Amino acid sequence: MFLRQLRSSFASGLKKQCLACSVLLALMTFLGAWYFLFDEVNDYTRLSLVLPAGFLLIAVFFHTVLQISNPLLSLAQEGLLGFLFVLFSVTGAYFESGRYLASLSFGSAGLLLLRAVLLTPLASGILRLLCCALCARSSQGETGQRKMRLWDWLVPFLIILAVWAVVWLAYRPGFFNYDAWQVDEVLNHRFSRHHPLLHTLLLGHCYKLGLSLGDPNAGVALYCAVQGILLAAILALSCAFLRSRGRRFLSALSLLFYAFFPANSILAISTTKDVLFSGFILLALLLALSCDTAGSKRAAHVLAVIEVFLLALIQLMRNNAQYAVLLTLPVCLLFFRRKRWRTLFLVFAAGFALFKVSDAALTRMLSAAPGEIAEAFSIPIQQCGRIYTRLAEDGEDEETQAEIAAFFDMDKAYYRPERSDLMKFYTTVDRENAAAFLKLSAKLFLRYPLESIDAVLCLTKGAWDVGDLTYAEAYRGVSDRAGVLFTDIKPGYGIHEESALPGLERALERLVSENAFTRIPLLPLLFSPAFYVWLFLLVFAMAVFGPARAYAPFLPFFFFLLLTILAGPCIIVRYVYPFMVCMPVFLYMLSSCRPRR
Repeated sequence: MFLRQLRSSFASGLKKQCLACSVLLALMTFLGAWYFLFDEVNDYTRLSLVLPAGFLLIAVFFHTVLQISNPLLSLAQEGLLGFLFVLFSVTGAYFESGRYLASLSFGSAGLLLLRAVLLTPLASGILRLLCCALCARSSQGETGQRKMRLWDWLVPFLIILAVWAVVWLAYRPGFFNYDAWQVDEVLNHRFSRHHPLLHTLLLGHCYKLGLSLGDPNAGVALYCAVQGILLAAILALSCAFLRSRGRRFLSALSLLFYAFFPANSILAISTTKDVLFSGFILLALLLALSCDTAGSKRAAHVLAVIEVFLLALIQLMRNNAQYAVLLTLPVCLLFFRRKRWRTLFLVFAAGFALFKVSDAALTRMLSAAPGEIAEAFSIPIQQCGRIYTRLAEDGEDEETQAEIAAFFDMDKAYYRPERSDLMKFYTTVDRENAAAFLKLSAKLFLRYPLESIDAVLCLTKGAWDVGDLTYAEAYRGVSDRAGVLFTDIKPGYGIHEESALPGLERALERLVSENAFTRIPLLPLLFSPAFYVWLFLLVFAMAVFGPARAYAPFLPFFFFLLLTILAGPCIIVRYVYPFMVCMPVFLYMLSSCRPRR
């Protein structure tokens, strides 16, 4: 009877179907959260409460899903994407139990694949509902476009700034954290290309101005004000863009996310290059999307010129961006006959050339020393650390141990699966022996392929396993205030905290330093780097399969940027921040996909 009534309620249209399914998924989320929130209840009691309702809701979920078809993907495409997501998820759970590919037997591998196959219908069903919800939102008339008005930008800008200002008061003058020792280069006039010179100059001169005024706190506050205002202006522009494209609901959700999600407000007042870097990437994406609807050719050309300077600025703000830009150029050449790809190639080529000229000029003007080449070798370094540790524990292959030890101070180096710094800090790899080190890495892969793959998967786990929490623990022990985000102040620079809202500070500290966010429903998903990576990969897959082909030229840069992040020292929130701030625009791309015929 219940199922018949439910079926009749869906007959009125797709909107009610998606609404009902959303309610069911929300209930499932609540019940799942209930299981984890009540520690004092024994497992049997919790399962007796959760399982019956969970099975009922899953049954209703599948009954609902089977009544609708995917408007964007074929059954094979939907199943493939669902299977890949589930396969990585069950692999992540397998790793959490302390087992890895190197110890995987044929039986265990079969069980792993069986779990993935059994869970694929659930993942595919959720993907189908997401596609239906996005298309339903488009079919409700939210596709009309109009010119962006000042009011559309100003209101979100003021709201974001007001909320962030409250957080800043709780942490006044802001966070002097992450790689804040960049200021030493400005103070001592000894520059290195280890960090982007442009960001070093900005941070260092803000701090230096505070010192000249006799108050280092003022320098940090100035930097946070400049960074926060610029980022808030760009995020508000994203909200205004979505509203002008007829996505009022998505614009409102984006405003709530940008203003109230703690990662945005805390990173906005942190002294890290990733914040402005991410904001400029979002701005470049918005301008690229706006070129298609520019009122005239002249306006489109003006936007293209701005993009060139913006791309150069993006590369000056973070070293890995130049590789993403450089790798995008050959992809553009493959589709050079098409006007949009041709324009993109010219913009990226000009942006890269402008960056190289600007970077060379800055390097020469500041007499900056080259950065350490070991920064680019996080993956082979972790490979060496993992293999050496395993061989040393088992007392095997002393010859290989000696080959690895030739490139490390093994009395100090320490292998930690999710973070390469503890090996990288004690390596002797430099520009002279880099080729020999890479040769050793290739030899190790041939000798120990599964251990080598395990090293890569463990290092990047935070980017592909939504249930992973290593991104929140990667820097545990470095500081008392190093959880999912850093909220510390580096000692020795005369900066001290002057909180005006200690109650709010304590609450936020429990959330992001003690990682209490893991006990609040949905927050672990929003903090998870893997969530944003999979969302981007969904957009990328839509472009490959066809529904989002119109947005294909904007995605190669993000794909190659993701590869550089995966090759980095660890997976943490600030590294994936470009994908976090671009999430609303990715959702807009998905909602603009044309349904299959």
